[in-house]
Amino acid sequence: MYHSISFSSVPKTRNLVFETPAAELHKLKTIKKVPFKRKMYNLTEVHHINRCNFCQSFGHTTKDCRYNILSCANCAGRHQTKECASNYHLCVNCYTQNSLNSSDPAIFHSAKDLNCPCFQEELARFRKSRDY
Repeated sequence: MYHSISFSSVPKTRNLVFETPAAELHKLKTIKKVPFKRKMYNLTEVHHINRCNFCQSFGHTTKDCRYNILSCANCAGRHQTKECASNYHLCVNCYTQNSLNSSDPAIFHSAKDLNCPCFQEELARFRKSRDY
């Protein structure tokens, strides 16, 4: 199985994507660099996790959203994220999970936060579904 990896020599300047067998991927992830044209480049794995920009839920995109309640990714308000004027963050995914499951992940962060417990759970599910 092949996996897409992004790497660049200087952060935020250029991304290249390549595919490699899983065994090679493990070696490259260990050293966090990849040789390419006589240079060593920093290596970052890219995950394609779908998050809807309308309801902020994972697993689908806006065009496939079945919900009719708009939710801001910053404050969980009923408006578009780009129109948010709030000074605080509230993750609608963690708030919903707490309400439904009586669980206790922290909720005072954006739904776009890469450290969000709900995002981390989705990422773990994604990784588990891959052959590596």
